[in-house]
Amino acid sequence: MKKVIIKSGFSSHQRFMLILFFIFSFILGTLELIAIALSETLELYAGDYILLFLFILSLGILVLLISKEGIIIYKNKLFNSQFIFGKPYLKSEVDLNNMHDISILNYNMSQKLVFISSANPNFSEKIRVSKIFLLNENHSHKRLVLSTKKIEHAELIVNEIKNAFSLNYNNYSPPTRRRRR
Repeated sequence: MKKVIIKSGFSSHQRFMLILFFIFSFILGTLELIAIALSETLELYAGDYILLFLFILSLGILVLLISKEGIIIYKNKLFNSQFIFGKPYLKSEVDLNNMHDISILNYNMSQKLVFISSANPNFSEKIRVSKIFLLNENHSHKRLVLSTKKIEHAELIVNEIKNAFSLNYNNYSPPTRRRRR
């Protein structure tokens, strides 16, 4: 089994917001668990259930914060996967039928920031996303393998897939139709 693990899919701003929400929900949920453990009766109200839900939600956010994304090549199959400490926990197979080429497409995108966009609604952060696609013979169909914010990660994954499945690296050139007059 060949694994290629790259960084998390979150930007620094998204990671910061997740950390803040994790701390908030973890503290409230932990205080509620301590209060339930110290109480003499096990009488719970609606607010108690909400705070317990926040504790469970904080554990899910922690999993998101420590997870990374990547690919797995196993028994001539390609999988897109999420990893925790190098172990895959979510994976989905990428269909390789009738795919002959692989390509990297770069997209210029923008993302609004939480605190800044409320003060200045027109402000957004510019990001460049590299998406790896599998292409059929005449490039009329494409399948997304993975998207990343660093071109170095995209090139590393393309080289691994290209070597494992004998695909050709090509520039994406979709078929064009003749226009009517």
